[in-house]
Amino acid sequence: MKWRYRRAPADGGKDYGNAGVYATPTSVRTIVREDGQNSLDAGLGGEVFLRFRVIELNPGSDRYKRFLGAMNFRQLDRHITACASETKIGNRLLAGLQHVREEKLVLLAIDDYATSGLVGDEFDSSRPYCALVRDNLNSRKTSTTAGGIFGVGAKVNLACSQIGTVFFASRLHGQESDGTRLIGRSELTYHETSRGGRRRQYAGPGWFGSKARVDVSSSVWLSDSHPVLDDLFLRRDHVPAGLSAKSKSGTSVLIVGFSDPQIDTSGGTKQIAENIVAAAAENFWPAIMKGQLSVSVERYADDSDTPVSVERVDPKTVAGITPFCEAWEKLVDREEAPTLTQPGDVVVTSVPLTVPATRGTGQQRAQHEELVSECKLVVRLAPPGHDRSDPRLNDVAYVRGRAMVTRYQDKGSAVVGGRPFHAIVLTGTMLGRTREQLAAEEFLRLSEPPAHDRWTFNSDVAEFYARGSKRLLDDFFDRIVEQLQRVLRPLGLSQDQGPEILDRLFVLHSQKPAAPRRPRVTVRNANGVIEGESWVIDAEISIEPTAKPLLVTPTLAFEQEGGQFGVRWAQLVITDGSAEVRPDGFLVPPRTKRVIFRGVSDPRSHPVQASSSAVFVDVAAKSAP
Repeated sequence: MKWRYRRAPADGGKDYGNAGVYATPTSVRTIVREDGQNSLDAGLGGEVFLRFRVIELNPGSDRYKRFLGAMNFRQLDRHITACASETKIGNRLLAGLQHVREEKLVLLAIDDYATSGLVGDEFDSSRPYCALVRDNLNSRKTSTTAGGIFGVGAKVNLACSQIGTVFFASRLHGQESDGTRLIGRSELTYHETSRGGRRRQYAGPGWFGSKARVDVSSSVWLSDSHPVLDDLFLRRDHVPAGLSAKSKSGTSVLIVGFSDPQIDTSGGTKQIAENIVAAAAENFWPAIMKGQLSVSVERYADDSDTPVSVERVDPKTVAGITPFCEAWEKLVDREEAPTLTQPGDVVVTSVPLTVPATRGTGQQRAQHEELVSECKLVVRLAPPGHDRSDPRLNDVAYVRGRAMVTRYQDKGSAVVGGRPFHAIVLTGTMLGRTREQLAAEEFLRLSEPPAHDRWTFNSDVAEFYARGSKRLLDDFFDRIVEQLQRVLRPLGLSQDQGPEILDRLFVLHSQKPAAPRRPRVTVRNANGVIEGESWVIDAEISIEPTAKPLLVTPTLAFEQEGGQFGVRWAQLVITDGSAEVRPDGFLVPPRTKRVIFRGVSDPRSHPVQASSSAVFVDVAAKSAP
């Protein structure tokens, strides 16, 4: 078996890097998200088993030499060295090659079980094998719930290799007796080699395998215990504990020289393993809680074939994810509450998603008129003193049918004045497979960018759906905010205290009873709105009648991190009652019981924008001179 590289095109064009390889961030989190969703997409209908193995090899050790020999490293080394250039990717490959030669080699293996495996003929682009191993930007997924549709995620494995090299070993469902299918891919840049006086030009990518035709490698089929698979850490018969023999089909991916720029591995790979556990819990707790996915992480050190640590991912024990799991369990056990009263209470409410009509012209996807799919908003009340270091406090997790969290979004600012929470939005086939839910699933799937990390209007949505689809998607998110504000409204506040979003910003404070011989006044029935750059306050002042006129002074303050910041009034007017406006407040006649006023804040005195702060209204009174 050897490496064979694609010849440079006859027109002399030179490709100095595959943009698809660098379209997503190179990190543990990206690897977990992309490979995890690919494994779920390839599932056979039951639980998918996903195992990550972090392997350290010391330069010069027997295990290190066996690994390099099995992958024909000398030949690969020659091609990478030939990529020397002033280009960023060429320099990166050369630096990675130097690292592999001289420093501890880190491998990351991702094994899935109970999946279909890489099925398809060697050059059939309509099947998963060729789409993953050979093609660029090819996503052959027919399920409407599939995680990816861009074909970019498959390349993140190559991007996370310091030398742009990945191996695939697959045991196909229904063809288990054929053994393990092995192939390697190397994503280099344009390069030239010279050997025996012959100069050859290569486009960049190459494949490791047996000879299919001139300069083309094809996959090889090996027995499950073949020495090459053992040397490459790709034996599929070394299955996770507890896995049945019927679940051994699936695919293993081996990233050579794994690197996450945010992790320093000079002291070992423990941080990589810990980050994998956290990323798996953060992104796939819905699938794990549903029993669709099981994830384990193993770490190997000092050339040993025995792991120094094995951890099965339990999202209920991962900081920041526990509250979402508890909310899910209460939803499943039907233990939701009518209102959020005690910490840990869970309220479930419906949020309609209007799916736009399809255009119906020249499209292969299912056609439909405008439909309404009922989604679920699950809100869990956090304790008042909940740890503010929780990175997911006041977050909403958005989930569709593949049971991966598409996005976490901080909605604390949308419910200012509300109570701390964790929330989940469940959509599409996560809730069922009605016509409406299937349509919602397809709509949201098409709205995702290559990173699959949000639902947003894009060219695919515009092409497939009728005009107005952006507005319908925006309306959906507005409804989520409205329901959050309703559910999280502080106890005791009524619905008629002004627009809901402003109620979260507006907090009414009444002065405590005055000391003896001081007139008592309180603020009642106050409302606040933002107009332009100012807060506009309408408030009723209740006054204990006195025999003398009073000077009543309303005050307005912005809440800041260090306390309250008083601001000036730009305007004060009396809208009901007998009182005279003075520079320092209102002059109220004797025996007056109530006055209603309107105040407009002065933007020049604001410490922050009006929309960025809660405001506090108070009132004081004293006998007029």
